[in-house]
Amino acid sequence: MARKLVKLELSHSGFRDLLSGAEVAAYVDAVGEKLAAKAGPGFESKPARGGFGGGRHIAHVGTGDSKEAMEAQARDKALTRALHSSGV
Repeated sequence: MARKLVKLELSHSGFRDLLSGAEVAAYVDAVGEKLAAKAGPGFESKPARGGFGGGRHIAHVGTGDSKEAMEAQARDKALTRALHSSGV
């Protein structure tokens, strides 16, 4: 059987709309909160915007000003372990 070639044409505006939509923002926020909670006390998730001209929603998970969280990451890699075990 002969193989047929398929040509795909991507819609950049469609991807931009998808990535900047409310559903993606809600999902990203939920994942950020889940990672922060899994990492332990002192870790926090903050929403941010970036990529695709500022339209893509991203979450930053970090220690903030928490000495406890900074020590947990330095000593036990708490945030790194939370990320690896999350399946994200």
